[in-house]
Amino acid sequence: MRSSGQSGTPASTPSREDGRHPSHATPLICVVAAAGRSRRFGAADKRHARLEDGRRLLAASLAAAAELTPRRLVVLGPGESLADWARAPSASLELLSLERPSDALGDSLSAAFRWLLQQRQQQSPELTAAAVWLGDMAWISAPTCRRLAASARADRLVRPRFHGRPGHPVIVGCDFWPEMTQLHGQDGARALLHRHRQALLEIDVDDPGVVRDLDTPEDPR
Repeated sequence: MRSSGQSGTPASTPSREDGRHPSHATPLICVVAAAGRSRRFGAADKRHARLEDGRRLLAASLAAAAELTPRRLVVLGPGESLADWARAPSASLELLSLERPSDALGDSLSAAFRWLLQQRQQQSPELTAAAVWLGDMAWISAPTCRRLAASARADRLVRPRFHGRPGHPVIVGCDFWPEMTQLHGQDGARALLHRHRQALLEIDVDDPGVVRDLDTPEDPR
């Protein structure tokens, strides 16, 4: 299957790492955006950065995202494979490879949500919401994930908040997916949340993981 985007947006090729279709029992899917390279991290690929427990950053983020929902879609760059992060194939873990390199979050998200709309229309009508999870956020707790997942709805946007600071993941109900396909460049979901403030549910959590990421080699791991 191949999808193409608007001018300036990378097209993408989705694949299942093990050739099986994920479970259709889960109405929530998690989009793990991991195609970009961080300039602030220097020449090294931060997705391979080792955490204190020995895991690589992206592998740890994928494991954390599984606490939100087992059904995950990972967006990577052209020619990249989940095997690069020693991930064992699973029926609930799918890969979307951008056909053209892009460090822009909006390009990854627009490609992912085009794929999600197609999946919902053709194969997975039970999908009602998708979480946007950044590939360098490996510290979000399981209790936080459960609270967020329980609040997902087709007509709702959900965002965690830690001491007044908005965080991730952001859960986007399927009513808003067409707008997500229009993102480009460095645009994330912020403008969407602003436009639809009446649909936004912000959940206060005592979890610094929702605002923690890894931007530079000096950041705590």
